[in-house]
Amino acid sequence: MNELKFVNDERNEKEMTFDEKFRFVMENADSDKLQMIVAKEAKMSEERIALIRARDFEVDRLTKACETAVNESLEKREELEQTSYNLTVINEKLKQVNINYDLQLKALSERQRQEYRDMITVMFETDTVPEYIRSESPPACVIRKITTEATTVRPSGPTLRDESFTIHIGTQVKTTHNIRIMQGNSLVEKLAAFNDDPNPEHDFSQRLYTLMNLYGSDLSAVVLLVDRDPLFHIHNRTQFFRICERNTELHFDDIEVQLNSTTQQTLQMNKVRKNELPESTSYDIPTSCSKFDEQLCEVGDLMVTKHSNLNNAHVVFHLVVDKTLESDEIASRNAIMLGVRKIFQAASM
Repeated sequence: MNELKFVNDERNEKEMTFDEKFRFVMENADSDKLQMIVAKEAKMSEERIALIRARDFEVDRLTKACETAVNESLEKREELEQTSYNLTVINEKLKQVNINYDLQLKALSERQRQEYRDMITVMFETDTVPEYIRSESPPACVIRKITTEATTVRPSGPTLRDESFTIHIGTQVKTTHNIRIMQGNSLVEKLAAFNDDPNPEHDFSQRLYTLMNLYGSDLSAVVLLVDRDPLFHIHNRTQFFRICERNTELHFDDIEVQLNSTTQQTLQMNKVRKNELPESTSYDIPTSCSKFDEQLCEVGDLMVTKHSNLNNAHVVFHLVVDKTLESDEIASRNAIMLGVRKIFQAASM
């Protein structure tokens, strides 16, 4: 077997960036090594999900205890001082649990990210899978495949709708775009890298497809509708945020870091907008009644995040909308439609 080497590249291997090494390995490694990469990701996912479940169990237990303490404070008003003290203690425990698990998750992310990068570097330099990776126990999804009878029939759900369209955008100069619309029962079904009870072959093929195109031009994207709050996903712990949380982001910044970055960009952008407002605005509209807020996005704004820990999506467009979207008709000059136009412009770059 030929050793993996760059052709006509005079740079030292130590000078190669991780994304270059990763792309080369994905394009040149054999199926066995590719399968080991996906299996390693699945193993990391299981470790992270176990920690998240432990955290959620503790948080849920303390939250219920907090609710019980509140109810007792309403029923036993004569013991208000004691119940208030109990409530304070529980809230402090809840705060400490969140801080503790947050630190554990960050430490786990750093360790997994380093292990993953070391594995890819060894594959790039030696064309071999590190022995400590091969000696690890297989991920649970593989064990389930082995222990499950081949004759087991999986319940078939309703057929999901999948249609493709060709559209033309523009007035004088039109651009052609191909669109594929898929109907899914949930975000987990489409975006989760590894499901709780997966079909191993499907997980492998979907994950491999996502990784093969991670640093290429054939990227996949998803559009999510969000509120004006730049930290909407974090504050509401949306399903999308929970999906991102399940797997360590091994290539890019974590979702929290990316969203916090958009918050700073929103503040800077809104300062420019405020200067562009008509002079009469500050006099005609009372501050308490004005909808303009420097910390919030405007309807039609677009936030973009990049991901390697999702399936079927490398880029996520977060389109800011409001209740006007619920109306039957939206004018072509509506801010939301202008936001959709921005998505197509960004996707065609």
